Amino acid sequence: MTAERRAVVSIVAAVATLTVVTVIILVFGVIPLPEFPSLTDQPDSSIPGTVAFVHYDEEPCIFTVRASGGEEQEVWCGSEYVEFPAWTSDGLLVVTDWSAEPTYLLIDPATGALVSRVPFSPDESAPEAWPQPYPPEARRERADGAEVRTEGTRGGSSAVIVRTDGSDMTIVSVEGAPSDYRFYEAQWSPDGEWVLVSDTAGRLIVVGADGAPEARVLVHGLEEWGPQAAWYIPGNNTYTVEVPGR
Repeated sequence: MTAERRAVVSIVAAVATLTVVTVIILVFGVIPLPEFPSLTDQPDSSIPGTVAFVHYDEEPCIFTVRASGGEEQEVWCGSEYVEFPAWTSDGLLVVTDWSAEPTYLLIDPATGALVSRVPFSPDESAPEAWPQPYPPEARRERADGAEVRTEGTRGGSSAVIVRTDGSDMTIVSVEGAPSDYRFYEAQWSPDGEWVLVSDTAGRLIVVGADGAPEARVLVHGLEEWGPQAAWYIPGNNTYTVEVPGR
């Protein structure tokens, strides 16, 4: 799709969304959340890999879902102090458990089996003890230097922006949302072709690196503060971690 075509599509979509939102506000007096198509309802086989994320209920649980869309799979539940999912190069899940001594838990995503526990020191003077890139913010920069970030302003406006060689490109934006709504966190897919975004409505959203295909919801019903997530594509070691002492 050409840049001109993408621009036309974006303008038409924005006008249509604004019209619908205006009607709802006038009729019902409430401001609805931004709506995006669902990858659960219409999976996209062109999106590779698997996304792991943390869902907090009575205790934190690690789930996975195909990045192309589909049913979420509960993999593992454990301590209330588990956080920061990541992937090893050979496809094991890594989470950090702070419940006793700091420990990396390596989990088989296919079976949910705990493969190993690796204690570590969080001493900042020994950064080699931490898997890198870590934490998820490190996944905001692509191999070619392109950076993805979120921006939000009061008044229901928010955007996801890609900066390349000093130039900014907005790949998804919303206007007229509730005043406390915003895109929360954004990170690249390992192949750099997609962006994974969380929002304050508790959703994980996938959008093409240049804004096309359009933003679509991969997961919903998560925590409003922004779910922790990590993307893995077999055979692609970008953003994977190696656990010292494994």
